[in-house]
Amino acid sequence: MKFINAMLLKSRLRKAGINIRSWHCFAPDLQLELEAPLDIGNIFISSFGTVPIRIGAHTYFRSQSSFASFQSIGRFCSLAQGIHCGESNHPMDCLTTHPFIRQKKFYSADRCNAISQPNRKAAPIIGNDVWVGNNAIILSGVTIGDGAVVAAGAVVTHDVKPYHIVGGVPARTIKLRFPEEIIAELLSLQWWNYRPEDLTRLNCQDIGKFLQEFRAASLPPCTYPKYQLRTADFSLTRL
Repeated sequence: MKFINAMLLKSRLRKAGINIRSWHCFAPDLQLELEAPLDIGNIFISSFGTVPIRIGAHTYFRSQSSFASFQSIGRFCSLAQGIHCGESNHPMDCLTTHPFIRQKKFYSADRCNAISQPNRKAAPIIGNDVWVGNNAIILSGVTIGDGAVVAAGAVVTHDVKPYHIVGGVPARTIKLRFPEEIIAELLSLQWWNYRPEDLTRLNCQDIGKFLQEFRAASLPPCTYPKYQLRTADFSLTRL
């Protein structure tokens, strides 16, 4: 019955423009707020909290990544293979880093003596138009700004400013995608709130000409259909 419900939900999602390749690695108690269209590969998604996690329209995930926790991922993000995002830490000032002393559900004979979970940092936030390369690691507590690029293999330990390109271990700014004045204008106009079919009528290859044409075009902003998905009961609700 569970398999049938999953297949029925997958069909409903596809009709809504949301393609999810596999359910096998989704946590059983997830609440997701999804904008359509969306493409999610064969990845692991979980969450440490009960608040719905959000994924914006036109974002795509390649397979073989693990998103142990995140608060939100914006629109038009490109997420490559092998990414690890929001993994929990192990305490280093206790007897052991092994979880038997804090995960009473699984290990403790006297469950009252199990120590509390270490304070977790906030789950990561990924902005709009973010590109994360293969095998990058994004630690908890990190916010990646709009338009940023995370190079393949980078370990992101601190916030990444909008339109910064970062790489290395730990990740550091390599350069900016555009001059500061261009970045400020892009952040002001928030092009990800407009339809791709309208944007592609403008010169997207020359950022200066794009900004001129965008200002003259007076494009109408758009809203994307939004759905709430619950993996516990395979329910899908239009918001």
